[in-house]
Amino acid sequence: MPFKNTVQNLFIFFSQKFTVSSNKIDAKLTELKKQNLKLSLKLSEYQDLAQENQKLKKALNFKTDKALELIGGEIISFDPSSWRRVVAINIGEKNGLSEGLYAVDEGGWLVGKITLVKKNYSRLVFITDPDFRMPVFVGDSSFGFLQGGLGQIKVLYIESNDSVKKGDKVWFRTPVSAMPIYIGEIRNVKKTSDSLFQDIDVKLYSEDTVFRKIFVIK
Repeated sequence: MPFKNTVQNLFIFFSQKFTVSSNKIDAKLTELKKQNLKLSLKLSEYQDLAQENQKLKKALNFKTDKALELIGGEIISFDPSSWRRVVAINIGEKNGLSEGLYAVDEGGWLVGKITLVKKNYSRLVFITDPDFRMPVFVGDSSFGFLQGGLGQIKVLYIESNDSVKKGDKVWFRTPVSAMPIYIGEIRNVKKTSDSLFQDIDVKLYSEDTVFRKIFVIK
């Protein structure tokens, strides 16, 4: 009996020790997981800042090359419609904006147009919005209208006898600069005998669907 009691006491002692050790290990693992999460969030934050810095550098290079005045803004809300591509940005009249100004991404590719301006914010319509339309040049001499859309971007009213081909650049000029601002290039051209105009699809240069920074050409 004394031996049996001794064994039981030893078993209870080591069980308690093991339980205490397990609890300490669990607590340590929980703490390490928390620290790992904090480090992961910090790393993600640093990566975002690095990407943001790269975008700002690209925009600065574009601004210098084109000798343009750019006003940087950020998207603050999206149109709830599933087929519209309209956003609000956090710059407006107080920043010198007006309706009709165009916006580019950090690479200098056109992304949209300002259609409404208030004191502290503006409405921006992206090229991919079905209601977006603007005059553009195609190649060296052709002229038409860019039609936005969710699926395909078109250039309208290029006559059948105009010499345009796949790979030709689509571009425009602003009133403040003679330098071209590029939108994309011709993806496909179709000619039909029953139409005066060619069916032209455009591949956009800016394919970023989640914009953080928007640069409005003043």
